[in-house]
Amino acid sequence: MPSLDPESWQKELDTEGPLLLNPYFDSPEEHITFDRYTGVPEPLTERGKATIECCELDRPSLAFRRLDSIDEGLYAIGYRMLQQTLTVEEAIPATKEFSMWRRFVIRYEFQAVWAVNQGFDSQTDFGTSSLDVRGR
Repeated sequence: MPSLDPESWQKELDTEGPLLLNPYFDSPEEHITFDRYTGVPEPLTERGKATIECCELDRPSLAFRRLDSIDEGLYAIGYRMLQQTLTVEEAIPATKEFSMWRRFVIRYEFQAVWAVNQGFDSQTDFGTSSLDVRGR
């Protein structure tokens, strides 16, 4: 039986070697990416694959909702980030619906613009070291 102490519980869980991602302790972006044009998630790791399968993150209705969530407001966020040098995490908090997908789209659409206009290394300055923008 798990401990009632949160710190002990996390240590016990770490020794177990969890297969599913926990967004409170894991960075899903290190394990899952997206196809930019379909909204379908793609695994980067075995844990990402297990999470996609178990939670059915690749179901068509969810992919359509991801695509529908892209609107002018999302692009306004990207341009605001250019002007105010916000990070993707600051501009799109994890508490927002489809935050991982929205961060992916912003990075995909704006990484070249950021690099040229700001002189940034788009693979490090925006926390995108694990970013896999396939965009097929």
